[in-house]
Formats: sequence, structure tokens, C-alpha cells
Amino acid sequence: MTVNLGRVKKLEVVAKIEKEFMNDVLISAEDYLKRAKSEPVVLHEGFSNSPTT
Repeated sequence: MTVNLGRVKKLEVVAKIEKEFMNDVLISAEDYLKRAKSEPVVLHEGFSNSPTT
């Protein structure tokens, strides 16, 4: 890691308060659940239609 330190030109640190961080985590989890909602049906249909041994 120290080998590349000489090539670093700019280091930007972004900080959030706990409330902002938790809000972002919850929004991310909600988005994930919305996208994943239909996946169990697709998985079930895949196993039912072409089971493997």
C-alpha cells in the first residue's frame, strides 16, 4: 500500500451524520427489496420446470 502513496494527488473524505447514513442504508434496503420481490417466483418456476439431480 505504501508503494502507491506517492501517486496520490487528492484524497477526499465524505462524512455523514448517523441519521443521514441510516437513511441511506434504509433507502438502499428498500430499493433492494423492491427489485428482489419477484425473484423468489422466478426461482420457484425455474426449479419446478426443470429440476436437476
